[in-house]
Formats: sequence, structure tokens, C-alpha cells
Amino acid sequence: MRIAVLGGSQGCARQMVAQSLAKDNSDQHTFVLLVRNPATIDYDDSQRSRMTLVQGDALDPAAVRQVVSGADVVVTSIGASVTPTLKMTHPGLCEDGIKVLLGVLESMEQRPRRLIAVSTTGAIDGGEVPWLFRPLYHLALAAPHADKKAMEERITSSCPIDWIILRPSLLTNGVLTGEYRTDTKRLVGYTISRQDVGHFMLNQCLDDDNAAKWLKHFVIITY
Repeated sequence: MRIAVLGGSQGCARQMVAQSLAKDNSDQHTFVLLVRNPATIDYDDSQRSRMTLVQGDALDPAAVRQVVSGADVVVTSIGASVTPTLKMTHPGLCEDGIKVLLGVLESMEQRPRRLIAVSTTGAIDGGEVPWLFRPLYHLALAAPHADKKAMEERITSSCPIDWIILRPSLLTNGVLTGEYRTDTKRLVGYTISRQDVGHFMLNQCLDDDNAAKWLKHFVIITY
């Protein structure tokens, strides 16, 4: 299976790719990553030799088309970071990026089978967030969550292929456990490691049989 990845240089998508590459060769996917600077991505030489890197920007339709063409599944995990003054480094990046990606998919004659998009809990349903975390989500993370909400709305209204939207709880750099809760209905939790989100993406969203039950659903992932 050929997997096109936007935002795979770090975070949840990076963990998904790394875990797949760590498996036996007979069980590997083929990954094509769109990255701004191939020299700085968080993969070692052995990992780099087993993937295709395309230098470009997720807001460039030509670069996105190059990565997505021929893919069976597209994964997008792009997002802007937040500065110490609670400003987004790139306001609207998720919405702008998904707008470009959906435009590319719409124009393709042979499209990928599905889109996997990493969002967040609380962007649309505030009840997914525990009371203790609500000040953080509604104040400090208000702008990033509004961006994720806009991304979700564009996917659900105009995505030309099947989609799965992942809503992880507050992301941490914790270890891979392989043990977490998931649901397509409201599920309240505090945190989830990026490694475990990557585990779910690899074992559930990229596998055709397992992915079938998640298609056109929002999937909450939490401990």
C-alpha cells in the first residue's frame, strides 16, 4: 500500500511511519512524505532510505499533487505550533492545507481510497474535554482548535473520498503502550501519546479491513 503523508516529519504521523518501518520488510507500506526541509526531518539514515521524500509545502497544489498521485491512502497531520504568547506560528494552516488537498483530490481522475486527518478533541464538541483541561483548551488553545474545527468542516462537507478524522486527547511524548480507548461517540480523557496515536493510525486506519468501521467517523483516542 502506498501512503502519502503530509506532516510526517514529526508528531503522530511520524510515529506511524517509524512504527511501520520497524516491522518486518514483508509487512511494510510504501511512504511518500511531503517535507519542507528533508535535511532536518526526524528520521535516521536507514529510515530515510526506505521512504520517498518530496521537498515542498502543503499549501502548494503542485507539490501536494506530486505526493498524492498514485497513493492508496493520504494522511494529513499538519498543524501550526503556538508561541509563548499564545499566537499561532501559521494561523489557519490546517484549514488552508486541507483546502489545497481537497482541491487536488477533486481534480484527480484516479483518487486515493481514503483520507486520514489528525484533528483534536474539543474542537467541535467541548464535552469531550475534561473539566480540568477546559481553561487550557478554551483559552490558550482557542485559535488552534478553531483551525482544526474549520478543517473538519471542510472535510465533512466536500471530501471526494472516504475519510477518517482522528480526535486525540492532549498529545504527549509518552511511550508506546498499544493500550488506549477509542470511540466514535463522546469519550472524555486527559492525554494520549503521539506514539499510541501513530499505533492506531498504522494498525486501524491503514488496514483496509480495520478501517472499514471507522470510515466517515470522528474517532476519539485517549487513555
